[in-house]
Amino acid sequence: QNNRGLMRSEATMWDVWTALVRASSISGGIGCSSSQRMRHWRAVLCVAALSSVFWYGRGRGGPGAVLRGALWPCAWVSASPTSRGQVSRLASSACGSPHRRQFVVLSRSRLRGQTRRAIADQVGLALSQSLQERLGQAPADVDLDVQLHFSRHGHACTRQLFDGVAMDELRGVIENAVEVSEFEAWQWTVRSHFGEAIANQMEDVFDCQDTLDGIPVSFLQHFNLWRQSEGVRALTHSPRIAKVAASLLGTKRVRLYQDAVFVKRPGDSTTRWHADLHMAPFDTNGMVTCWLPLSPVPAQADGGSGLMFISGSQRDVALGFWRKEPQKARLNLEGRYGEEAMQDHHGALALGDATWHHGWTLHGAPCLAAEGTSARVALAMTYIADGTRIRGDDVDADVDDEDSFSYRAWLGDLSPGSIAEHELLPLVYSS
Repeated sequence: QNNRGLMRSEATMWDVWTALVRASSISGGIGCSSSQRMRHWRAVLCVAALSSVFWYGRGRGGPGAVLRGALWPCAWVSASPTSRGQVSRLASSACGSPHRRQFVVLSRSRLRGQTRRAIADQVGLALSQSLQERLGQAPADVDLDVQLHFSRHGHACTRQLFDGVAMDELRGVIENAVEVSEFEAWQWTVRSHFGEAIANQMEDVFDCQDTLDGIPVSFLQHFNLWRQSEGVRALTHSPRIAKVAASLLGTKRVRLYQDAVFVKRPGDSTTRWHADLHMAPFDTNGMVTCWLPLSPVPAQADGGSGLMFISGSQRDVALGFWRKEPQKARLNLEGRYGEEAMQDHHGALALGDATWHHGWTLHGAPCLAAEGTSARVALAMTYIADGTRIRGDDVDADVDDEDSFSYRAWLGDLSPGSIAEHELLPLVYSS
């Protein structure tokens, strides 16, 4: 009602959206939790979309265009990427018109770009002061049993690294950051299956979903949210995490390599066996990843999809040393390590538990059932020992570049064989 005059004018869709954002900034920002603020901004986006499409629909196909224009942004703020594609296809079918692409292209330049940046700026992504203070405090020394298990097996578990109250707040902050980077996560998935050229042709989530139609997807991966979210930055830079990483690596100083949120949706396929260092641009043994699920993970016997590890694989130098294509050598891992070693995991994980694995430890995850389960979301934070070097020109060419999305922003600034020092590889712990 407050924008009737604006709607009568020849305003653009972005004008309407901007006016609603400004008018709603106070009501959605004071005295609200992060989840409440996110719900508020979702509602604002829906109102802006529903209002603006009436202007957009004039002279562009009448009610059918209005319906298609309204459904796409409303689907964009829904929780399930699958439902977004279903709503889009339903809208196109119900309206009997091929013009969905016109609005998607417009929404890509407006909603996916400017609007998501507006949401990222407006939604409270920062952590509370009390939690920031807790994150700034280094924990007690890591239990020797945990260190010994990591040294022997290449993985370990730290129980109750965070309590439930802290995890609820962290989950809200991380989920908000994930909302902003959804298209990039889908584009990365397309790239991992079809390569850079095809991925660069994607214009929106719908393009990605259409391209991946019928292809098993293991998860969606959101890289380096710490670069956009102050809340995620506070967590990834926390001594509470980084000190454990340094202790497990046996070093005094560690740098953050990357963070990545893994979203395994109901029905997503098995995560293949892999070693993180085979996909990283480093010449080192000093890398460790903390895998922190944002909700409890049931035991695998109960349908859970926590990480599985092959114990001792971090010490198997021969696997990669003697083979030109070590990836193919992993096809018969059961015969190499034995069935028992391949089933080694840490059982059910309560809220606040985290697992850790060495950069050369082979790990994977089972599929997630399509029915009766909810998405498994986990934040992985990877650290390297300070003084780590970039791979030189003499490294075997058979290197998996699947994670190049993560390091392309800084790798070109460093010479092969040089020490990995860069502002995007921040030093986060020193003792």
